[in-house]
Amino acid sequence: MARVRKAEEEFDAGMADDLNTAQALAAVFELVRDTNIAMESGKLSAADAEVVRKATMGFDEIFAVLKDDDTERLRALGFASEASGPSGEEINALVAKRVAAKKSRDFAESDRIRDELAAHGIVLEDTRDGVRWKRK
Repeated sequence: MARVRKAEEEFDAGMADDLNTAQALAAVFELVRDTNIAMESGKLSAADAEVVRKATMGFDEIFAVLKDDDTERLRALGFASEASGPSGEEINALVAKRVAAKKSRDFAESDRIRDELAAHGIVLEDTRDGVRWKRK
């Protein structure tokens, strides 16, 4: 997809220009804007969407803002101990258990799981679209 190649070239040019992150991020945001326009007009094929997804994940390898894996990365580098809290996968599993408990109206278990996560510095936010979590 030509639009993705252009974004990658502009991104690389920004990074090569003394780490001009503003220019690099502008390339990413322009690609996202153009992709949203293409989706809304029905002109984005599944193949194009996959190309955009791969490019976006490539950009995220540099800026690391899309995937919350800081704890895992720090552990891999030896900067965080196991006591620093549960991994993202463990949190997602607990969130799924909490959702199931709420659905079965087991509010005591739901509250227990929320409290357990809070003890590890995990904040849950119940939204219309599901549960989001973040580390304090």
